[in-house]
Amino acid sequence: MFKRLLVYLVSLVCVCAPLNAAPIFFVNDVSGFTSQAGVLSYDSFEYLSHSESSPIAFNGGEFTCVTNTYWPCPNFFGAADLAAESARRGDADIAAYDGDVSLGFTTDQTGVFTFDSPVTAFSIFIGGAGNILDGGDLVSNLITLDISVNGQTKTVLSEYGNVSPTFPSNTNFIGVIDLDGISSVSFFGLSSGRDAVYLDYMGISSGAVTVSAPTNLLGVLGLLLLALCNKRRV
Repeated sequence: MFKRLLVYLVSLVCVCAPLNAAPIFFVNDVSGFTSQAGVLSYDSFEYLSHSESSPIAFNGGEFTCVTNTYWPCPNFFGAADLAAESARRGDADIAAYDGDVSLGFTTDQTGVFTFDSPVTAFSIFIGGAGNILDGGDLVSNLITLDISVNGQTKTVLSEYGNVSPTFPSNTNFIGVIDLDGISSVSFFGLSSGRDAVYLDYMGISSGAVTVSAPTNLLGVLGLLLLALCNKRRV
């Protein structure tokens, strides 16, 4: 009986902790992501020139546009020189998250990262969501922004508004880990106006990733096993 129960409990751990079965998302949890993502390489896209064309090649893949409305790609799509835009507008709060260049798209489009070979972890910082230009002034415009990885969709921003143009005051983060491999990542948003969204400082890992097991489950099973072992000794 004891052996049968022991086999059952071990099987339960395997069934209830399928660590590699689906993407694991980290929404605005930088420390949680980096603690589990392994060794990351980062890309700030500084080698890209200002461009409105799709696809845009980056180191290890490309960023492409899929239109969601009658607006054709690449309507406001591509590498954005935010430092130049900041100087033009005289607004310091628009620089890229790291360096001068970021990737941009609007909520009537889908921005897709496609990798030359699958990665196990992906992260990026999001700037400028939640506002539109109205008569030359930025006004809050609620946006819901989603990410799709391996058929799973996660909401990054829900009914989010922020009148700051982009980085650093208007910054969000998304990270995802999938040990089955990530070949592409899609960003798409919904808002009442055409909201410009910027993506910068991409982190990727193609190596081993250690994902923590559900500690509560393992702790409970450990106590049960300990109690059973002690009972056997009596």
